This record gives sequence, C-alpha cells and structure tokens, in this order.
Amino acid sequence: MFETVLNAINTLSHASTNTQGVSRTGRLMRVNYAGEIAAQGLYSGAKAFSTDSNFQDFCTHAIQEERVHLDWCLERMNAHYAKPSVLNPVIFCSAFVLGAASSIPGKQYALAFIEETERQVLKHLESHLRLVPRDDERTREVLMQMIEDESMHKDAAAESGAATLPGVVSASMQALGGVLTNLTFWV
Repeated sequence: MFETVLNAINTLSHASTNTQGVSRTGRLMRVNYAGEIAAQGLYSGAKAFSTDSNFQDFCTHAIQEERVHLDWCLERMNAHYAKPSVLNPVIFCSAFVLGAASSIPGKQYALAFIEETERQVLKHLESHLRLVPRDDERTREVLMQMIEDESMHKDAAAESGAATLPGVVSASMQALGGVLTNLTFWV
C-alpha cells in the first residue's frame, strides 16, 4: 500500500502543466492513469479498514490488476507525450479515505461502493474508446482490455454481496468523477 502512495507522490516529479504538443489521446490516457491511481487508493483504503479476509483478498487481487492498468496507461501516455497529472497524490489520498470510509459500515457497503465505481469507470472508458482514433490500435487494445477487467471487478463486487447504494451517493460519485476527469484532462 505505501509503495502505491510513494508512486503517486513520485509522479509529481514527472508531472507537467505544459500541455502543448499533447494529443487528445494523451490527455485521455492521463485521465485514465489518474483513474487507476484512484482505484489503487480506493481498494487500498477499503482493504486497510476491513476485517474480512475474503474481502481483503478481493482487494489485493484488484490492486494487482489495477497496477497493470497503471503501467499500460503510462506507456500510452508516453507514446502520446503526456505527463501524469499533478493531482495524482491528492487523488490517491482522497480515494484511500473514501475506500476506508466505505468499509466502516461493513463489507457489503464497501462492495457497493466498488461496484458503483466500476460501473462509472466502464462508462468513462467506453466513451474514451469512442474518442481514440481507429488507427491507434495499441491504445484501443489497452482500453478494450481495461473495459473487460473493470467489468469483471464490477460483477465480482455484485456477486460477492454488494448492497445497494442510495441514489444520492451514486449521483455524488458521478459528479465528483466528472470534476476529476475534467481537471486531469488538463493538469
């Protein structure tokens, strides 16, 4: 977990607010990278505050898969001359707190938070896939694999007993995700 925090903080030394020469695809992949930083925080926070060993194993597995996504996003960002967002450390810490808070009422609520997060991530990734040029086969391949993996995370959370979140929580999550998407597209 602390390795992930250090990696998120380390991205600050590589981050830049200079967006000249960065393609739209590069910016989209910066958004996806920031999303994967958030996933690391969410799963790490939920795992750290859970006493359920099965749920902790679920989070560990997801953290490992999301780490692969981080690497893919970074590779695609580099190919498109994009740098990580300067907001990544804040995003990680905020997601960690949200993940921890979701675990306090119990595993089923943490799973519900994960399920809703993955549902929204899927919509986001599918919209990015539509925006990436058809001739950028590698980026499209990465996004398609991420969609498949995130769909499995969503389904696994549901099958593991996720509760139903109140509509206001889902709407708040969507609004916050929209703000983070817009911010990380540019910085």
